[in-house]
Amino acid sequence: RKRPFYRFSLLPIAFVAKCVAKQPTAMANAIRTGILSLQDRLSGQQQPVRVQLNKHTLTVQFKSIRPAPTTTAVLERSHTEGLGFSVKGGADTQRGAPCVVAKIFDKSPAKTSQLLHEGDEIVKINDKDVSSSSHDRVVKALQRAGKDVTLVIRPCPKAEDLDSTPGSWAELIVIPLERACLSQYIFTPGSLPSTALELYSMDRVSSCILHCGDKINLSGWFNAIRAQIESQNVSCLVRTNRTLPVHDRVVRIGWVAEYLPASHHWNEYVPKFIAVRARYLEIFTYAPQSTQDWLTPERSYELSQMLAFQVKEENLVDDSAFCFQVQTGMGEDHYFSVETKDELSSWLTAIRNTTNSAVKAIAVKKIRCQWKRRDAELQVHFNRGIVLIDTLDGSVIWEHKISHLRKTSDNGHKTVRLTFGGKQTPRQETHEIEVENIVTLVYTIRAFLCAQIASLEPHFT
Repeated sequence: RKRPFYRFSLLPIAFVAKCVAKQPTAMANAIRTGILSLQDRLSGQQQPVRVQLNKHTLTVQFKSIRPAPTTTAVLERSHTEGLGFSVKGGADTQRGAPCVVAKIFDKSPAKTSQLLHEGDEIVKINDKDVSSSSHDRVVKALQRAGKDVTLVIRPCPKAEDLDSTPGSWAELIVIPLERACLSQYIFTPGSLPSTALELYSMDRVSSCILHCGDKINLSGWFNAIRAQIESQNVSCLVRTNRTLPVHDRVVRIGWVAEYLPASHHWNEYVPKFIAVRARYLEIFTYAPQSTQDWLTPERSYELSQMLAFQVKEENLVDDSAFCFQVQTGMGEDHYFSVETKDELSSWLTAIRNTTNSAVKAIAVKKIRCQWKRRDAELQVHFNRGIVLIDTLDGSVIWEHKISHLRKTSDNGHKTVRLTFGGKQTPRQETHEIEVENIVTLVYTIRAFLCAQIASLEPHFT
């Protein structure tokens, strides 16, 4: 499964040991609060944390608790099943985490004893202290421990009991929700959708991977966070537009995942921040924060000279279902993926409506061309139609309504044929012109035609 997968810096869980305990964030204004699991990006290990969603931020808190008292488990090795559990971690791992029980297998000595649980730390094996041993040393010690194995373990605290466990909360991560990016987290290529979400701030400095336990809980958290991000983005647009002229207002902003077909890495998507403005679609690597940032997008395309559409199921590059494509006359096409059907619809609606408004505002688009080896100018008018002007004397060579355009064809290079025919004039007229960019011309005519139809039929899509 190839899906948006973002890897950015995150404070390691081991950092919690150095945290100074702070007073917990006030929960009075919390929209949603719960105990989830925070995943360390490098080691993959998870720790239970308390997550609080407020209007402006999402806060992740770690509880500094006293180590649980150790217990003893005696297991009798089976000839077929062994001890019946696997381990992970160790002093030699990236985070130097203790070695813990990773998985307990069914119908094994570890399972039937009911003394061992996943997440329990292994402190001693047959009176030999392994709390600071490497992963390999722990594995070898278990293999050489004989038939009867005595384990000293430290039980892992259960997430559901974390709130009632004595200890103080430490504020680990605070992510502002304005212009933040939210996505469903996918572990590895080919894996099924997880029950985890990934959130990072607009500057991509703060981020977290949160495991929600099941799909229902994931859906609840995902929708709640997304609603607050949308709310904050609307407030951001209001503030931003106060500093911009009316003809350059921003209509919609947000993050999408752009597909990179030339990528040789399994992660074929990269996050992009896009903005629909009064006349342009702009693409940014990072969310704009200053006026200068807004003036320097990575890519900028005039709405009336591009085409945006939903990707049909048979044309999807993978099982990412909610995708749209942007094709431009500049030869730069973009394939974007979003998280939900509503989000996809919202982007396409914003682009379509803003394009219609932009066409009405500019009223006419002029394109240099040649007609019968004479320099000419093709004018596409919102009200008047398509007009060819002789650039030498300014006279009208021919003129037709946009609605009378029946078809367009080209030779794949510079020559375009425009065929017109009205309801009252059965005879069709074909005009041949040469332009530098055929695609730009076709997209421009299409944009003006759609805007004209939309002005007559407001519900036209």
